[in-house]
Order: sequence, then structure tokens, then C-alpha cells
Amino acid sequence: GTIAEMQYARADPVNDYNDGLKGEIFGDNIAKLRNLRQIRVDDNSFYGEIAPAIGNLRQLVILSGGNNLFSGTLPNELTRLTTLQELVLGQSHLSGPIPDKIGELESLAVLFLWDNKEMNGTIPDSLYNLTKLEMLNLGKNQFNGTISTSIGNLEHLETLILGGNHFTGTLPSELGRCHELSILQIEDTGIGGIVPPEVCQLRHKNLVSVNEFVEYFTADCRSDNESEFPFIKCDCCYT
Repeated sequence: GTIAEMQYARADPVNDYNDGLKGEIFGDNIAKLRNLRQIRVDDNSFYGEIAPAIGNLRQLVILSGGNNLFSGTLPNELTRLTTLQELVLGQSHLSGPIPDKIGELESLAVLFLWDNKEMNGTIPDSLYNLTKLEMLNLGKNQFNGTISTSIGNLEHLETLILGGNHFTGTLPSELGRCHELSILQIEDTGIGGIVPPEVCQLRHKNLVSVNEFVEYFTADCRSDNESEFPFIKCDCCYT
């Protein structure tokens, strides 16, 4: 076969004592690999922007490139990848907003953008159409705005990590419709008010489950006199 027929691309770091592989990997030439189904290039030193040509990889199921040195924003063309199930680009030095049409990734189960530091903007309304989403990790960025009541649409959500951002408002009670939620982190944000009882009921239910990990909710629980900001009252959080 030819390189254009390649279906799987993986680049592991050489060992634990260097910076891994280097180079520009998501340039315009990526469009030639039209049959790719998986890209796994985490923990290297790849750099450069993610070119709009990424949108030509219509069979891509997994795009995992965390802990690299990319630059620029997530291109809008990324939302053409309707077969994509995992988008993992944490600690990758990306900036800018989540594409407005992210909700067109109808197969997406994992969206992991943790600790890019300079990603910003609000959560697009279309994101709440990702009804297959199981993990949403936006922690340690510059995202802002409020959490929509539409978050209740994400009924398969197991992990929601929003900590370390500039979100405001309150936690909507509709989050209680996410019956599989077992990890919730909203610490170090501007989210205030009271954690709804519908959400606390999820914690009590899921803590007696047989999942492999320890489920937990964390929030900024300040003093009762509301002398510190943000103040949130949480009867079921750890901190």
C-alpha cells in the first residue's frame, strides 16, 4: 500500500529522558493520509499549527496529541470529522476558542483540552448536542461564561472538569440529569451559589458503584459568611 492508505499513526517518545519526537506533524500534508483512523502522538515535542486540512481525514476516530508544543487554535474544519470519538489535546499549547460547530462531532465521547492555559471563550451552545459525550475536561484554561442548563442533554457524561477557569454563575440543577456523572471539578472558578441537591444525589449514588476509580466532587467551599469570593455552598463536595 501507499502512505495515503495508512490507517494508524503512532509516535511514542523514545524514552523518559528526552523530549520525544520533534517536527511539524499537522501541516497541510496531513490531508494526504485520508484513510487514517487513529492518530496517537502524545508526549512528544511536535510543533506548529493544526492545519484546516485535518478536516479531510473523514475516517478519523481518535486524535490524541496531548503534551506537545503546538500553536494556534483548533481549526473550524475539525468539526467535519463526524466519526471522531476521542479528541485529546491537553497540555498542547493551543489557544483561542472551541469551534462554534463542535456539536457536529456527533460521535464524540471524549473531549480533553486540559491545561492549554490560553484556550478561551465561552462553551459553544452546540457542545451540548454531543449526546454521546462521556468525558469533558476543559480544566486550567481561560474559558468564561456560564454553564448552560442544556448540560442536562449530556446524559452519558461521567467526568466534568471545569476547574481553573473564569466561569461564573451557578451550577444548573439540570446537571442532575447526567445520571452517570461521578467526577465533577469546579474548583478555582467564579461559580457560586449552592450545588443543587440533584447533583449531590448523583455523588451519593455513584460512590457506591463498582467503577474502577474513586468518584469525587470538588468545589471551592468558602466560609459561611460569604467573606471570600467565589462562595459556593456544597454539602457533598470534598473541598
